[in-house]
Amino acid sequence: MKLQRIFTILGILVFIAFTPVVSLVFNSMSVLGMSVGIAIALFGLFMPKIITFFKKHRVLRAIVCIFLILSLLWALVCSLFLVISAVRTPDSAGTVIVLGCQIKGERPSKMLRQRLDKAYDYLTQNPEAVAIMSGGQGPDEIMPEAVAMKNYLTEKGIDPDRIYTEPDSHNTQQNMEYSAKIIKEEGLDTDVAVITQSFHQYRASVYASEVGLKAYAINCKTNPGTLPTYWLREMFAVVKMYLVLAGT
Repeated sequence: MKLQRIFTILGILVFIAFTPVVSLVFNSMSVLGMSVGIAIALFGLFMPKIITFFKKHRVLRAIVCIFLILSLLWALVCSLFLVISAVRTPDSAGTVIVLGCQIKGERPSKMLRQRLDKAYDYLTQNPEAVAIMSGGQGPDEIMPEAVAMKNYLTEKGIDPDRIYTEPDSHNTQQNMEYSAKIIKEEGLDTDVAVITQSFHQYRASVYASEVGLKAYAINCKTNPGTLPTYWLREMFAVVKMYLVLAGT
């Protein structure tokens, strides 16, 4: 009974963590997270009946166990990669790459402002460094994100000559590929400080290495409520990344 109660409470907590009220996000990962929470809670509530069922169906039991073990191992390994990449902070890097995010009108969204404020701090503390604003124009945006990002930093006092814009990318792979092209054309430092949220740093570092850059992490603040949803999304994004790289 005690184990049943643990699973039931754990399921409820997982469900709550992914609800939009707590996470402030509603997308497919929110639905998946809530579904996992419901499944864990139902397992706790009906544990004796479920165990009895699987005792009678050995093949199904083996399939479910293998799936759960592999999923758990991947979650642990992937989380380890995400954490290691996020703590690789630069001693000094002459080039900063700020990854784009949604803009609203001509102004950056809250998440993008967090990245840009980090860029402002780094550029102020490292006057020899330059920055690349990397982000294209989404279907619901009136200009490329890179342009809005540059405008934001120049309004705060950063010399526009220190800011390059990369206005064509639409994903992390393109962020790095197109930024690397600018870096090579301009003869900039290939040791780069990537500014984004911590959970995003691993994919950024892998894509950076694919185009000859050595990436370090400058992490932006992440709302604790949004972290479970974005972390779960990142695990699927990492799988997609390796599939894309395997096909190239």
